[in-house]
Amino acid sequence: MKNIILMFILLILISSSANASLEADWILSQSTYDKWSTIEQTAYAVLALKTESTKYSSQISKAVAILKTNLDNCIQNNEC
Repeated sequence: MKNIILMFILLILISSSANASLEADWILSQSTYDKWSTIEQTAYAVLALKTESTKYSSQISKAVAILKTNLDNCIQNNEC
């Protein structure tokens, strides 16, 4: 009985991690060259992708750089 419960828990964990990767792929598909349409969308995407594995580290780095540039520009121009 304990083995069945353990197998069931492992199955849930494996399937949820597979869906997480699909969700991260979807988030990336919504960007254009790792840039989303607004500062808010970029920030949320970075937060969501950071919870994933290091598979997305290059996309996260690009998005963070774009986010910093956008924030610097909007702060300088007082247009945030």
